Amino acid sequence: MHEAVTHTAFFGDQQRDFVLTAPMVLELERVTGSGIGSIIKRVIARDYTASEITQTIRLALIGGGTSPEDADALIRAYVHPRPLAEAYSLALEILEVRMLVKSLDANASDLQIIAQTEGAEDAAE
Repeated sequence: MHEAVTHTAFFGDQQRDFVLTAPMVLELERVTGSGIGSIIKRVIARDYTASEITQTIRLALIGGGTSPEDADALIRAYVHPRPLAEAYSLALEILEVRMLVKSLDANASDLQIIAQTEGAEDAAE
C-alpha cells in the first residue's frame, strides 16, 4: 500500500512535519462529513469550509507525530487568530502532497511496466 509522504513546513514557531496518513484521511472524512475527493476539489476551487482547512492541518500534524493535544493547541494558537488564507495555503500543500505523490507513484509504475514491455519486445526481435 502507498505510504503517505511527509510535508515539512514552518508552522507557528518551527518547522513541523505534516503527514496525512490513511487513518488520518478517514478521520478527516468523518469529522468533515465529506469524502477526501470532494474536500480536495473544494479546496482547489477555493470553495472550502473553515473546518476542512483546520482539520486537514490538525490531522496532518497528528500524522506527522505531534500529539493530539499539541496539534489542537497549535491550531488554536496559529490558525484560529490568523487570516484563513494563511492556513489555506498550508492545507492545500498537505492535500497536494497526499494526492500527487500517489499519482506520481502510479505514473512511475506505469513507466516501469512500459519499459519492461519494451525491453521484452526488443529481446524477442
